[in-house]
Amino acid sequence: MASILALDIEELAAAIRERRFSALEVLRTYRARAEEIHHACNAVAYWLPDAEREARQADEHLQRTGEVLGPLHGVPFTVKDHIAVAGTPLTVGTLTLKRRGLRSEQDDNLVATLRALGAFPFAKSTMAQLGMSIGGGSPVHGDTLNPWDTRRTCGGSSSGEGALIGGGASPFGIGSDVGGSVRIPSAYCGISALKPTVGRLSIDFVRGGEYFTPIVLGLMARSAKDLAMLHSLLLSDIRLCKAPRLVPLSFDSLEFLSKRKLRIGHFSEEFTFPRPCPAVRRALREAALAFEGLGHEVVPFAPHSGGIVTRDMYWDLNTSFYISAGPYEDSPSSESNPREGRNHDHIRRLVMPSWTDDDEPVHPDAAASATGPYEKWSSVDIQHAGALRGSCLGYERIMHRRDVLRDRFYEAWQKARLDVLVCPVYPTPAPHVEEVRNTVQTTISTRIFNVLDMPAGAVTVTTVQDADLKEPYDAGIENPHISRMVTRAVQDSLGLPVALQLVALPWREELCLRAMCELERVMPVQGSFHSLRPVPRRSPTLGAAPEMLSKSRL
Repeated sequence: MASILALDIEELAAAIRERRFSALEVLRTYRARAEEIHHACNAVAYWLPDAEREARQADEHLQRTGEVLGPLHGVPFTVKDHIAVAGTPLTVGTLTLKRRGLRSEQDDNLVATLRALGAFPFAKSTMAQLGMSIGGGSPVHGDTLNPWDTRRTCGGSSSGEGALIGGGASPFGIGSDVGGSVRIPSAYCGISALKPTVGRLSIDFVRGGEYFTPIVLGLMARSAKDLAMLHSLLLSDIRLCKAPRLVPLSFDSLEFLSKRKLRIGHFSEEFTFPRPCPAVRRALREAALAFEGLGHEVVPFAPHSGGIVTRDMYWDLNTSFYISAGPYEDSPSSESNPREGRNHDHIRRLVMPSWTDDDEPVHPDAAASATGPYEKWSSVDIQHAGALRGSCLGYERIMHRRDVLRDRFYEAWQKARLDVLVCPVYPTPAPHVEEVRNTVQTTISTRIFNVLDMPAGAVTVTTVQDADLKEPYDAGIENPHISRMVTRAVQDSLGLPVALQLVALPWREELCLRAMCELERVMPVQGSFHSLRPVPRRSPTLGAAPEMLSKSRL
């Protein structure tokens, strides 16, 4: 079992092709590990019953013809709940759709393309309710937990993918990202992910016509090396004819393999509230030194210093993520607790779509999204958001505001002559499950690059060390709930993964992947995913602190 789980994707495909392992043997090995991780972390939404049949068909085809179905012949993978796999349930983490028995009629284009390359899905993974939090909970499946520490969140909204891949239970998977939903669970669970430019691999919408921050599908894998290999296959001619609205850009191998020296910008606190913890700051310092050791030029990136982007615009870049979600009727105090001061019906109106049933439970993490940082919105932001309730002019103003933010940031980037930017994914290791609701009032730097529509990847580069925990941590915040969340996240975090975010200009995924792979090679993280032995836990109620399973349930 360990020998199969230890292989990277290229090695795994080669082992199946060379008949050292059968596709069925590989599937059963990963299924057994996935059952182990699911028991501990609650990560699988549905097992796909056709997976064994597909594995047998792959083996029979190779035996009969001596040829493979494609470069990923016989490699199993996993898929986030809301991404279509023909004939399988699709709930988006809601009881409403589970009750209605919604099933996908056909594969999503990305799933279909991976099948054409020879791979096949074997499980659908859990997700946060409606994708509305960076935690991993829904009323359909409960809370999904982190395989590195099951008291903590695995991140979201691609929560099950983070837990399964981070636990060595899937070679790779498909998540989606509108604000960090592949990068955050990857950072929390010690793996890698890439959010591409909208239209490179996919394009989808939170709701029809919502172009402000469209959803993009993104791959999650154990390493940047695996991600680069997958993208080189997906962005080949096999995919280009499948989805006419995607931009037909083939994988640029010359860019990815180039040896030219890069100009790499870095920042730690420009977009980050609260401030990064000592482990994240150390990771940034070490990454800068590592890039310099490779011969690259590393420079601080502070676009406000040139007057192109003001400091206030940093806040706008984060809160712009929320503008398209519509207006909120009151602005809570900065000292408020997302669980207090709002009745259930009021919260339902703000966070639950009209198509959900009246008795659809609201996960506390989703409910907290009704208490975003609106007290810092300017009156023009509120006006524009309110205009979404029926004003085309208001919608145009929102889009104009977004485009101005983008243009000014790109101008600052080009003035600094950057190729790549390195920055935090999140300021701390994974928070505890019961603290996730407080993340809504923080500035999450992943969201910025959704608004800017720039390819952004997460790559795990280190783990929390003793010296990090001995260093004082000033989070730079006064809110007691956020303070408690980040303090607890840092405490007792020895050995937890720490990831960084690598960003490039739109359509430069290959450059982003190159920088991720180079950083991964010089900052390897010791240990193996399949050796994790997570303590089985469950949250007794949605969003509550996970408790160890009783012996009768072990």
